[in-house]
Amino acid sequence: MRGNCVAIDEAISGVLFHEIATQVLRLLAMTGRHPHNNTSSQ
Repeated sequence: MRGNCVAIDEAISGVLFHEIATQVLRLLAMTGRHPHNNTSSQ
């Protein structure tokens, strides 16, 4: 049972890391990497 719990924790943490990384990369792409998109949208 203990091995299964560790595997589940690793899977959950992996999914959370993927979701957080996706959000962070999306924010960076919207703000820092493409400033001309912000000026043109306004």
